[in-house]
Amino acid sequence: AGTLHKQTIHSFKKLKNLKTLVLSGCMLENSDLEWLPEALEELDLSLCTKITDVGLILLANLRSLTKLQLDGCEQIRGFGLSHLACSVKKLSLAGLHRLSGKSLVQMPKELEELSLDSCELVMLDDIRALPL
Repeated sequence: AGTLHKQTIHSFKKLKNLKTLVLSGCMLENSDLEWLPEALEELDLSLCTKITDVGLILLANLRSLTKLQLDGCEQIRGFGLSHLACSVKKLSLAGLHRLSGKSLVQMPKELEELSLDSCELVMLDDIRALPL
């Protein structure tokens, strides 16, 4: 947890075989996400409070990503969910207090597991409308 030096973030791209990366609580910004290796299968960005929906758009090139944790990324409202790769099967959005329930229909339809704990703006009707 804490701030990562930009040079460290840029070196992630060189880790071509990296499959799992935990950056929980790191003070990442949206632009840092473009340096993630494309072979990633599991990514934990929980409590990266500066990440927004714009950052989710930068994750679109992670075509091998199967598990994404965004718990506590309080800036995410949901419009960036439509840009996630269809390879994402497990998505955790717990504690996203700004997440719009209406945005849930934009999630990858291939999802197998979804966590929405403590997402106050997500209503029962939003869950019923899910394409799962």
